Amino acid sequence: MLQRADDANAALVKRLMQRARRKGGKSKARDVGLFVSEFYANVPPEDLLATEEDDLLAAALSVWQHIQSRPPGAAKVRIFNPTRERDGWESPHTIIEVANDDMPFLVASITAALNRNDLTVHLVIHPVLSIRRDSRGRLTALYEKAVAPASATAESVMQIRISPLTGERAVNRLREHLETVLKDVRN
Repeated sequence: MLQRADDANAALVKRLMQRARRKGGKSKARDVGLFVSEFYANVPPEDLLATEEDDLLAAALSVWQHIQSRPPGAAKVRIFNPTRERDGWESPHTIIEVANDDMPFLVASITAALNRNDLTVHLVIHPVLSIRRDSRGRLTALYEKAVAPASATAESVMQIRISPLTGERAVNRLREHLETVLKDVRN
């Protein structure tokens, strides 16, 4: 039974990679396909297989767009409630997207902050990617870890699904709190 779920999971991720490559265009097809593969590599089959394929692809591409630029030495946090009309996908959860230099205690610090705010964490997707950025923070290359050049940096990318937040004030307050937490972890 477990093997069947793992096989179905692998087939799903492969389909998502192929679809992402088609959406990525000629210049980014390889990178976006690799990203989708890395993004979903460690997600349990029951979490992937319970979600519509179109929503999985759109969720991954949302994070892909989020990480395209990030100020050097700073975290980038986005919190939103995706809607099909605006974002091309939907979720019953509020979504947190984070891009940050990889460092110890990131996930633990964020989940502790969410728990202190009485928010339930439903899923954490957290690949660590080998990335190269230019001096302005734009993503210029994504590498497989095994063949990443010394100039690549390890970047922590997260998509966290939490109990729904309503209201712009609550979303902004949480974003500011998480940015402070990430700044504290960095220092």
